[in-house]
Amino acid sequence: MAEVKTLEVKTSADPKGASSSSSSSRELDDPFSDALDHEEPLLQEGDNADRPYPPPPEDKQAYEWWNDAVSSFWKHNEVDFSHDARVWATLEAPIRHFIGLILAFFSTFDSIVAANLATHFQSVIKNPVVNLFFGQQISTEGVHAVTYGLQIDCILGSGPDAKGEKTKLFESVKLVPSVKALNVWAKKWLNDKKAALATRIMVWALVEGVLFVGKFAGIYWLKHKFINMPGLAWANQKISEDETSHCGYAVFIYNRYIKRRLKQEHVEKLVREMMALEEDFIRESLRTELVGMKSESMIQYVRYWADLVISKMGYKPIYNVQNPFQWMDMMSLMRKGNFHDLRLAEYGAPKTEEMQNTSAAYDTAPEHADF
Repeated sequence: MAEVKTLEVKTSADPKGASSSSSSSRELDDPFSDALDHEEPLLQEGDNADRPYPPPPEDKQAYEWWNDAVSSFWKHNEVDFSHDARVWATLEAPIRHFIGLILAFFSTFDSIVAANLATHFQSVIKNPVVNLFFGQQISTEGVHAVTYGLQIDCILGSGPDAKGEKTKLFESVKLVPSVKALNVWAKKWLNDKKAALATRIMVWALVEGVLFVGKFAGIYWLKHKFINMPGLAWANQKISEDETSHCGYAVFIYNRYIKRRLKQEHVEKLVREMMALEEDFIRESLRTELVGMKSESMIQYVRYWADLVISKMGYKPIYNVQNPFQWMDMMSLMRKGNFHDLRLAEYGAPKTEEMQNTSAAYDTAPEHADF
């Protein structure tokens, strides 16, 4: 079985670590105003404004993040969902509802992230080295969006009920209130040109590292229960690796470059606002509790990650909860004290045999175990 890679935001002691700007930064009184953004180094042109290479010493870490991201690039046509479609037809309705809403959420959210990066980060940030990663992420998010669309189109099949189900999932941003609410919240903050740069980067980190993590866990739960959908599992592994890398870069940018940081109270406001909407989504997707997957446990899991992300950005935890999904530790999605480890040697381009190994591992256990 292909191991799920572990990703880590480096500390200042590490070669790729974020040299925190906290010693020279000051807190923002109003995070919803860009009045002090003129003080942010990222918005000021430097001596290398027209070239990303060779990177100046202060930007070498950002260059390494981009270099590693390029090495991990994969394509949507490397995934085969043909076996998944046959299994999907045999799943119980509550499982199809749960996984279907996850796919519906992602089919629209990756495009939102890509549009935000292009319009509100890459077009305004003046540092060409920092912008390299944004360009790569925009391309990667496009692959994710197409992959999720393919998953819905291929996995749901072409049966008599498939067309209506596909329409609901593709149009979930209009038809499913909890998906629509999360969509509106993300656009409100990511697209707010008047909000401080620190606020927009914080929300970017929360979306990548908190809002997505519960959905990834939902698909990993299928793997945990030996439900044999290798295409879905392989794509989820690659996408979750990409998104934890994106979260790591957001944390790195915030710690390394931002001069006007948010106050603890403002971070808590953003997190609690997002979590209220995310909890609605979780309860809607898990209307029927499943074996090993209950709504309250999922909420605790996402809260756990919210604390983890903001603590890496220098803030106090809000919820102080434990990880309720110990099986996620066993699958090596994360390890205590090793958050977002991005190493070129273990994060290379995907190979065809990865999917074959995933499928073979599933074949060692019966389908629908525990159901």
